[in-house]
Amino acid sequence: MHCSKCGFQNRDGVEICGGCGARLNVAPQPQRIYGSQSGNAYPPVQNRGYQQNSQMRYPQGYQMANGNRPGKGTAIASLVLGIVSIVCWFLLMFSFIGVITGIVGIVCSVLSKKAGYRGGLQTAGLVLSIIGTAISAIVFVACLSCAAAYGGMYGLLDSIF
Repeated sequence: MHCSKCGFQNRDGVEICGGCGARLNVAPQPQRIYGSQSGNAYPPVQNRGYQQNSQMRYPQGYQMANGNRPGKGTAIASLVLGIVSIVCWFLLMFSFIGVITGIVGIVCSVLSKKAGYRGGLQTAGLVLSIIGTAISAIVFVACLSCAAAYGGMYGLLDSIF
């Protein structure tokens, strides 16, 4: 249906023009009563070709029935693993645990992003895991070098005396 004011082509049955907002002269459509002619009490079912996909990806912001968004659990796991990798700095010789938890935290953060979750938890988990992995590795190497130097010095002192 064309608008008489602006000439915009509107869909049939629309009362207001999509181009200028003017009211269109629409003739009322006759109501069809189901079941009166064909004996059917219900309107005909229109199959729009909908098929449920078991591998369906949820759009961003979509929440599942239990209130969780896909990937949120792995984002929380990456955040916790990033924090654990930072805490492992203080374990000195056992800071290799921080390297391992940091790498797993990075993997969890990437998996969370692939699942469609983008938010502060995922970003914080990734950042903490990267920082925790890097500094835990530095602390571990420093502890190994100190232990090697101390062991070498201790052996040197034994040989002198």
